[in-house]
Amino acid sequence: LLRPDGSVQLYGDPRAEYPRQVLAEPSTVYMFDPCGKAAREPLHVNASTWVASSPNKHNYQQFLKRQGTTQAFMPPWTIDEVLAARSSVDPPIEENEIRERFRLHGGVPRTLFAASDAYEHRARELRGAIAECHLQNVLDVISNPEDKGEASHKLVHYDVRDDFRSFVTKFASSYVEDQLIARWQDSNTDRLIAIACGALGTDHILRGKLFQRFSLANLREEPRAKVWPLPPRGKIENKKEKSCAEPVIMDMTKIDFLSPKQANDAPDWYAQKEEKFYVFNATVSKTHGLNVRHLNKFIFSLLSPPKAIHYVWVVPEDMVKDFKARTHDISTFSISQHVVGINLRTT
Repeated sequence: LLRPDGSVQLYGDPRAEYPRQVLAEPSTVYMFDPCGKAAREPLHVNASTWVASSPNKHNYQQFLKRQGTTQAFMPPWTIDEVLAARSSVDPPIEENEIRERFRLHGGVPRTLFAASDAYEHRARELRGAIAECHLQNVLDVISNPEDKGEASHKLVHYDVRDDFRSFVTKFASSYVEDQLIARWQDSNTDRLIAIACGALGTDHILRGKLFQRFSLANLREEPRAKVWPLPPRGKIENKKEKSCAEPVIMDMTKIDFLSPKQANDAPDWYAQKEEKFYVFNATVSKTHGLNVRHLNKFIFSLLSPPKAIHYVWVVPEDMVKDFKARTHDISTFSISQHVVGINLRTT
């Protein structure tokens, strides 16, 4: 019990007489943590009740039915939040170590700030969860985020919307995503390609990453790729405009596709060919915009930053005519946008 004067009083049984009196007051804030493996729900009292629970509906199923109850979601920590809290950890953890842990596990404070021995245990658990996770395990969690399997918290996290009332599922980290897809690719290639083509829905979380992976393999083997220039508005608006914008035929087999050293927020690939600098970004969205800040950061991280960039959007073949790239004013270098279609069914 936290008193207004700052003092704390502990009770072994929340049903004891004095806490019951306090919990009967609407001005009291009652915070409930359903710890342990057994399902537990808070007492039904007049106090303002807050339940902090993992996504296990057995801990709040009846609580949500109470009148006036709302549900909100807390997102995993961002790297900026983790670094800001690092100075408060005892014993301290080096910044490089924190960043590496974040790269592997995502924003889970209990893991990121764990002491060395405890962290090694959690790192082994992550490797074990990856080794034992099948494609269907993740598909089940995506369709039912409250699933209590290993994939539900070590491998898949909530991507919470700004209103904190809704979310989509995502992989815990790019490391987890890459490791799992690499494992599945040997035995589930046809199914993965089908997901990349939209078999499980156009907004499925696996679709974008799978399209990125398979489209690169497709591009590298394409001797006559049609690369359409996009007009200043970012979209070919009509047939007359399209007839004036003839595609450039590019031999992609002669291009050395490079991946940025910092994968997050950077273009997917880049290349230098015949004194031209190309940036490639794979997407399954019909509308996409350039992130000017991240593009600037990437370009000026190069030893010899180019003055002109050919930005190529890589999209599903049937999306080329409808794709729209939002334009931005970039004064530090000139940029032209293009789009090329990929037919994964031929991969």
